[in-house]
Amino acid sequence: MNEPKHVVGLSGGKDSTALALWLVENEPRKYEFICNETGNELPAMRAHWKKLEDMLGQAIVPVRHTVDLIELCEQQKALPNFRMRWCTRILKIEPTIAYMDALPEGSVLYVGLRARLESEARIVGDELVIKLKIGTLAHAARHSEYFFRCKEFGTQLEITDETAFANSVVSALNREEEDGSTPITRMLDDATEHVSEQGMDGIEET
Repeated sequence: MNEPKHVVGLSGGKDSTALALWLVENEPRKYEFICNETGNELPAMRAHWKKLEDMLGQAIVPVRHTVDLIELCEQQKALPNFRMRWCTRILKIEPTIAYMDALPEGSVLYVGLRARLESEARIVGDELVIKLKIGTLAHAARHSEYFFRCKEFGTQLEITDETAFANSVVSALNREEEDGSTPITRMLDDATEHVSEQGMDGIEET
């Protein structure tokens, strides 16, 4: 009887990468690592997967649709967008389901999902309020890509005073560039662009 497999899905993003490395280090067993190729990957993505293979010590198995992204765009007669969200379903979900269905019964698929931070943005009266606990801010910083990158290059960062660190972050958020923008205004610009591109409520083309 074939033994169930432990399969780890890799998207190329931070969450699935962190999960794969954590599993290998903290719950060592025989894993099978898979990725959903579109067939039209950028060189940077292929380089990332190659680096990850070196770190994991084994090859990543490509699990993909029978045609590539460009052919699917031609078949669907459209690029993936907020009105036609076919890309993830056809290129990732369906091939992965088919792959798992072919494995021995009891096989497990591990998927990396980022834990929700204790933060929120909401409307209070006529004000937009963004709340974030100081401890949550420090936790997010300690697990940020920047901290990880510094550690990778031999520099270990440590937050020694969470309140002082939070005050420093506030100063950084209010820092104005020559054009008058701040990290906060740029964040709001990104949010506005997302709302528009996703066709969300309260904004429309005229």
